[in-house]
Amino acid sequence: MWTNQYRLNSLDFTINRFFMKLFRATDMRTIVIMEEMFSFALPSVRIARRTEKFIKELAVSDVLS
Repeated sequence: MWTNQYRLNSLDFTINRFFMKLFRATDMRTIVIMEEMFSFALPSVRIARRTEKFIKELAVSDVLS
């Protein structure tokens, strides 16, 4: 599990650095605001949402079968 979290943090860092360079900003509050304005979720958030959705659908399919 630790390795997966390390990889997610690495992906998040890469995206944050991209936004920093794109908007020429160094303040993380500014970067978070820009990500929210563009409705951009970090990879760690997206993967968590997809995992949760998968588990819910798996549970529903187990109930139906």
